[in-house]
Amino acid sequence: MGWAGAQHAEDTGESVKHPQGDFSYPFSVQLGADMPCSYEGKKGYVRYCCEAVITRPWKFNETFREPFTVIRHLDCNEFADALNPIADTVDQKVEGLCCCKCSEEGSMTVKIQINKTAFVPGEPLIYEFSVDNRSQNVIKTIDFILRQNATFAGYSDRMLSSGKPHFHTKKASFKLFNEKVEIPVNQYKSFKGAATIPAIPPTGLAGCNIIEIDYNVILFVENSFTPAKFKAPVFIGTIPTTGEYQIPAPPTTDDKALSANDIGLSLQPSAPHG
Repeated sequence: MGWAGAQHAEDTGESVKHPQGDFSYPFSVQLGADMPCSYEGKKGYVRYCCEAVITRPWKFNETFREPFTVIRHLDCNEFADALNPIADTVDQKVEGLCCCKCSEEGSMTVKIQINKTAFVPGEPLIYEFSVDNRSQNVIKTIDFILRQNATFAGYSDRMLSSGKPHFHTKKASFKLFNEKVEIPVNQYKSFKGAATIPAIPPTGLAGCNIIEIDYNVILFVENSFTPAKFKAPVFIGTIPTTGEYQIPAPPTTDDKALSANDIGLSLQPSAPHG
């Protein structure tokens, strides 16, 4: 797209001039509906900017750029499990430095509950988890995070390249729980709260064929050399869910037990940008 704000002397051979003074030239552009959401990553990005160039004969051009953000809407209600709560129980045996039974230091049980599965930036993720420490160690570290996994696809320009894409995944973590903890031996403690989803791009990054994004919530309870770890996928959109949800009751150990081996602001514009 180009625009010239000058007085043209079409066939006279005179120089093209713009009068002195301050001028404003309003314009609008309809963005494409298939444009991907803005994204900044360590290995790749999706960026948008407006560029204005002042062309000056016999002089260097003046170029001005102004970045802007594009939000491609993704409706959480289109995700089948959006309102489904997350609940699970992890039973973990605690072992010492050696792998033999003589080094066993007890066990611990971790239960976690999350109000639903789909969220938008700026929305609270409501959680509740508990730790039953039946080991011989004091538990002092609990991490509860939102993990962003961004997978980048690239192609080699080498002469003998196979032509197949190469994939590289970068991970970014956002803390959902930031409290000092201390759970003594043979003690039980529970924690509950609400963590705000940060300003992050939606799941998938639709419209971009070289970057794909997904998210997990991870709860990590450190205890000697055998921590308990829980991991579950969550869906990030831009249009929030409608409907009611409740904090679920976690399943019992008999229902489902998970071993350790099993296991990157409100961003809701009133209208789509494209």
